Amino acid sequence: MDLGLALNSGCNVTDTQDDLLRVIVKEEDITEEDYGHMTAFQHDEEKPFVEPHCKTETETDVAESKIFTETLQARAEVKVKKDEEEEELDYVLGDAAQQKIHGQNDELNLQLNGRLHHCTVCSKSFTALRKLKKHQQTHSVSVNEKPKTHQCSQCKKIFTTSSSLRRHMRTHTGVRPHKCDQCGKAFYVFEHLKTHMLIHTGERPHKCDQCGKRFSQIQHLKGHVLIHTGEKPHKCVQCGRAFSHTSSLKSHMLTHTGEKPHKCQQCGKGFSQLQHLKDHMLTHTGEKPHVCDLCGKGFSQIQHLKGHMLTHTGEKPHKCFQCGRAFSQTSSLKSHMFTHTREKLHKCDQCGKVFSTISYLKIHMLIHTGENPHKCAQCGKAFSRISTLKKHMLTHTGEKPHKCVQCGKGFSQISNLNKHMLRHTGENPHKCAQCGKVFSQKSNLNTHLRTHTG
Repeated sequence: MDLGLALNSGCNVTDTQDDLLRVIVKEEDITEEDYGHMTAFQHDEEKPFVEPHCKTETETDVAESKIFTETLQARAEVKVKKDEEEEELDYVLGDAAQQKIHGQNDELNLQLNGRLHHCTVCSKSFTALRKLKKHQQTHSVSVNEKPKTHQCSQCKKIFTTSSSLRRHMRTHTGVRPHKCDQCGKAFYVFEHLKTHMLIHTGERPHKCDQCGKRFSQIQHLKGHVLIHTGEKPHKCVQCGRAFSHTSSLKSHMLTHTGEKPHKCQQCGKGFSQLQHLKDHMLTHTGEKPHVCDLCGKGFSQIQHLKGHMLTHTGEKPHKCFQCGRAFSQTSSLKSHMFTHTREKLHKCDQCGKVFSTISYLKIHMLIHTGENPHKCAQCGKAFSRISTLKKHMLTHTGEKPHKCVQCGKGFSQISNLNKHMLRHTGENPHKCAQCGKVFSQKSNLNTHLRTHTG
């Protein structure tokens, strides 16, 4: 049946709805079993096509026909599913089409909906019941009580439909037929391309009911919801540690295997996580994108900035459970813990002194070699440690980046700020072992000790 004839022949709109839902398909796509009743509409091309039940064309009929034409075009986005789909034709109702229909012809809208078969799991609509049943197999094998029969010959994975198997085979062949027109990125499946396009449009249709945060992909929303519930369904089989996301579990598993798949192309250093490699690359470029709002100091990594911010607030969240001493950074706490355990693994070959970390040993070795690799560009003075050079540079610039949050006084070194803070808190951490007298600064304690030794 010709679509143009159907829409402009003057036939009553409601009488032709069933027929119009079956048009725009190739002749070879329609089987007599499926649409046998359509043969009743075949006619001789030499004779005018007239339906016996058609009314005389009136202005009202033309208007109704026009409304139905526009509605049908907006309602149905016909998509021929070839190799990657199911080699059949179906109607996929889009949100934009549904929005266009609302308000134009409510009665016709209800009639069209009555002709569709809706999936109760995902709400997808189909024009044929057999198509709905086939689709439901993707949700549950028990719907039709038919086992999955399509198996991949390479990895033995099983699928419910042959089209799903064909899509899966692209992961082995590397064929990505669906390409983004904007950035050129290619995908195995068309649905993945559609999801990717939301990155370019900025659309985020999936909203969290608890905090209102929006996401472009439904799986990202599902992962986000676990933050609110505290659920950690992904558990490590080796150590029992649980994670909320599979990606976090995969990254964690590398700590057991020791694998570091992400390599730096400049120095060859390997990392277990891609983000760690990205952070490392900033050490080569010298880029410091994370800037302190208080003093303007820049850092290559966000965690370094967070640790630096504690120098302004004076906060020391990392506490030693043995002696109660607190530190602003976890690295400082770890180094301190060696003073309790006496676990010093790195020994100097020249003097026998041992250190808790290899980095401390390397710095110590400069004492024996006399090497001062870090030189001041302004005065030429050299230092064995980069941290000492940085402190020295402040004498040239006059910069005092470490500010007291209570009185606003600035200091060039963090150690001087820490000493100053004791005046505000009244804390005297340095105690004389002989007489019990306490002092706010260690230098004052050393001076006091001379009174006992004479």
